[in-house]
Amino acid sequence: IQRDLSQKWVAWLAELVDLNTVKVPRHLGLVLDRVVSIHCFVDASIDAIACTFYLVVEHEFRNSTL
Repeated sequence: IQRDLSQKWVAWLAELVDLNTVKVPRHLGLVLDRVVSIHCFVDASIDAIACTFYLVVEHEFRNSTL
């Protein structure tokens, strides 16, 4: 493996430790009479991949929150 690629790989592995600080609540406190939708955005390139999800809750009068 090329030296620069190897260094990038080692740096990326070191950053994985930060994933331990990510917290996702198990209970979102949703109300059953609301419209809820999940939006997923994904992108990829030669250098990286990414994915994110948004939960959209539609309230009265069609106001939405993320």
